[in-house]
Amino acid sequence: MKNKKYLLSGAAIVVLIIIIYFAVANKSEAPVISSDTSGVNAETAAPAVSSGGGAPVKTDSSVASSPQITQSGVYIVSYENSGFKPNVLEIMAGTSIRFINNSTKAMRIGTSDTTNNSVYQALNQPKTVGKGSYYDYNFVSPGVYEYLNLNNTADKGTITVK
Repeated sequence: MKNKKYLLSGAAIVVLIIIIYFAVANKSEAPVISSDTSGVNAETAAPAVSSGGGAPVKTDSSVASSPQITQSGVYIVSYENSGFKPNVLEIMAGTSIRFINNSTKAMRIGTSDTTNNSVYQALNQPKTVGKGSYYDYNFVSPGVYEYLNLNNTADKGTITVK
């Protein structure tokens, strides 16, 4: 009987800790984010955020503002319900892009390149992510990268790497 009392008290404390944890996590201003870059070809792309990066040369004229850049020099491409913002971007080689899912749809970045070119295939995100999650990709090799959301192929974009 005494052991049962301690067991129930311990279970109640564990449940209380879990409730407090989730209550605090939901009140934080920063979304819970994840980045799974496993399987990325290290010769053509580095999943880690680059410390530098070039300035954008051109963005889509339909986008009112230039792309956002983090303090570490990572460019932000936002995936929204209406598609990628900006959806056309020109960057220097060695620049990282963070594709952030700000939509209610699932996001999985991929390429429309069907030639099995390893440079372009490396862009393929290994798994689908939901709202608030992101995918980092370091564009090392120059070229034109036409990408899309593999879960909604109508949402596309182009990144030109100089």
